[in-house]
Amino acid sequence: MRWHVVAAAILLVSCGQGAEHKESNGTSVSNQSASYDNTLSTGVVKDTVVCKNDGAQSYALYLPKDYRSKKAWPCIILFDAHARGALPLRMYKDIAEKYGFILIGSNTSKNGIAAEVTDKIVNTLWNDIHQRLNIDTSRTYTSGFSGGSKVASMIATNHGGIAGVIGCAGGFPNTGQAAQPTFDYFGIAGNYDFNMPEMLQLDNYLDQKKSTHFLLTWPGIHAWAPAEAFRTGVLWMTVNSMKAHRLNRNDAVIADLMMDLNKHISEAILKNDELTAVRLLSGTVTVLEGLTDVTGYKKQLAALTNGGTYAYSLKAMQQLLQKEQAQCQEMAGQFTAQNEQWWADKITAIDKVATHTKMVQEANSNRRVLAFLGFISYMNVSRAISTGDMVHAASHLKIFKMADPRNPDCSYFAAIVSMKNKDTKAAITALNEAAALGYSDVEQLAAEPAFDSLHNGADFQKIVALVRDNHDGKSLVH
Repeated sequence: MRWHVVAAAILLVSCGQGAEHKESNGTSVSNQSASYDNTLSTGVVKDTVVCKNDGAQSYALYLPKDYRSKKAWPCIILFDAHARGALPLRMYKDIAEKYGFILIGSNTSKNGIAAEVTDKIVNTLWNDIHQRLNIDTSRTYTSGFSGGSKVASMIATNHGGIAGVIGCAGGFPNTGQAAQPTFDYFGIAGNYDFNMPEMLQLDNYLDQKKSTHFLLTWPGIHAWAPAEAFRTGVLWMTVNSMKAHRLNRNDAVIADLMMDLNKHISEAILKNDELTAVRLLSGTVTVLEGLTDVTGYKKQLAALTNGGTYAYSLKAMQQLLQKEQAQCQEMAGQFTAQNEQWWADKITAIDKVATHTKMVQEANSNRRVLAFLGFISYMNVSRAISTGDMVHAASHLKIFKMADPRNPDCSYFAAIVSMKNKDTKAAITALNEAAALGYSDVEQLAAEPAFDSLHNGADFQKIVALVRDNHDGKSLVH
């Protein structure tokens, strides 16, 4: 892909056809005579917009109710790990509506695709949205979940044209952590997400690079960020655009960001989580300084960092992360070597620490270790099924269930094993459980050969409908 070439071409067209000026709210208004698509619905999530130059590719789209093509609008392009373009749009459309953002979610990009194919997908998407929509090229952002977050960062790192990235549960691609980032980065991760250490490492890296960045954590697992956390990211990006003079000052937006940050800081202090509180206070001072009085935040920050427990907590956290890494390495190495009882004892011991420790960071670390074991279980179950080894698949599933009982993939795999063992009733029960837990891969469900004999049954069709709702973000499970 040649993202910079595309961006340059768009810039040349803009300059050749007319300059831009800013309205009182700082939104770019285009005088160019480009012909945009004015037939697209506003105020609703459109699940599928097929790319003009490639009918096999599509994206979901949300246009604010007031969208008109006479002016340029900021946009966020979102990449889900499983190509569920509409899911994050339904989660975040109220934010986009209130603050005037176009949301675009790829229905094609997903984990497991070769880099060159991802480049083609992104290039096709980029061309299509700029043909149809009047997008503010100075306020174009990317976002993603897990592997999709790495795609979002890859675009900004390698190809430019992106003002900022909101990365959920996944950092930079391995190739992107060598250069000086040229974009703002807002990371969001669940405290129980096995990718949290990666996000902390990235936050430290960006700090060393003196890049504009922020890391927000929430009490959750490996998933898209809740709307409240994503809203903070959008507000943070918007305020940074004001500081960079890409957008006029808007006191209401600044006040909204302060309200969000104050809430996050108060929650961390209430939990006696001084490390998170320090990180939040430091980021708050950085983003708000020059826009409002930050004396109070600085005093809070100094009180915590100069207190008698902060240095101890910081050292303890470093030791916890080292222990967490060692535990994860042990689990990866021991997974097939140990029996179910050994794993049951191991899981019970880890869960006991997570449940009873008085140290917030220790509890979170142990929950992440269990989440990592769930990930390792997933990989081993998948491998066993692919090789036809149903005995080990069933055994690995028991470990998976103990480690991560609410993971829908565990139930999905259980359904496959049940069908291989000719137990249709158990398979339907497992698939219903998977759907109830949020399983959302419609294509995988339809393509799985083990379920071919179920396709015409009413029970299976109901399951497909539930899974499709999960895929489209229409259910309450994310």
